[in-house]
Amino acid sequence: MTRQRDDQAGMTLIELMIAMVILGIVIAAAFNVAYTIMNGYRDHRRAMAVERSARGAMTVLADAIRNASPGVANAQITDLVGCSTLTGINVVNSTSGPDTLQIVYASGAFITSTRAVFNESSTDITVLDGSGLNPGDEILVTDFDDRGHLFRITTVTDNGGDYTLGLSSAPSSMCSPAPAAFSYAVLSTVLKAQVAEFSVVDVGVPVLMMDRDGDGPDEPEAVAEGIEDLQIAIGIDQDANGEVSADAPDGVDEWYYNHQDDTPPPQSITAKPYRALRITVVARSMDETTSQPTSIRPKAEDHDAASSADVYKRRALSTRVEIRNLQGSPL
Repeated sequence: MTRQRDDQAGMTLIELMIAMVILGIVIAAAFNVAYTIMNGYRDHRRAMAVERSARGAMTVLADAIRNASPGVANAQITDLVGCSTLTGINVVNSTSGPDTLQIVYASGAFITSTRAVFNESSTDITVLDGSGLNPGDEILVTDFDDRGHLFRITTVTDNGGDYTLGLSSAPSSMCSPAPAAFSYAVLSTVLKAQVAEFSVVDVGVPVLMMDRDGDGPDEPEAVAEGIEDLQIAIGIDQDANGEVSADAPDGVDEWYYNHQDDTPPPQSITAKPYRALRITVVARSMDETTSQPTSIRPKAEDHDAASSADVYKRRALSTRVEIRNLQGSPL
């Protein structure tokens, strides 16, 4: 009988079991690393989505504020689009929830001037150039003094040397009660504008909404999802030293609505023009990110932080925006 040489012998059962154990450990480690990487990627993606929502909301709000109340230094604008009581800029403050921003602002970088007298009985506006306008656009007519009227145009007609902007009816019959009588002389300014109300609405998830006609019939539109808080502080240079004083712990400063016991700002924007608004946006993830409550909605201006934690990721952004048109800012 021929004996098998030792160097040709196969693996023993014990060696096979040891190899399988080692292979199992390697596979388990690989799965653990892959799981960690996937979780990290998912968390990063959620964090980036929250960041995008916050920055998107901030960009829209900041652009609107910079161009608020164009050509009307006292913010006294008559809204004949939604027939609302909006002025050029107004902050509706809340210490227990999100604030609301009501605003009329320049949009589209289009400006022209009238070529005929325009008053409350007119059914159209004659302007030098209407090439940048379309039916349905909103325009602001102002004399760069102390008033402005906001309209929505229905037609745009090129007459060769000028343009005719049609209105749905005479301004005197657009709203009830009718606006006070007015008359704009030739060469009054006409610019493309937008009326909007920005607010946070919970529709199952918190959303920053923009209502394009204030109290009018148009439905609000979503600006950014996941925005759960909007806080706005108003800066007014009360002592006319060219600056707005920094926040003070006792609330004695030139910012309004940054402390819960603040009094409302002066009602007359002409007497005490707003210099800047400080906007704070708090965004959260759209779905749960952890199994354990670890995140709390932070304090923002005069709105206290949430009392309990939850399972959402959050990002808070804040910026100061100078208002160019109310004569409160030197910029």
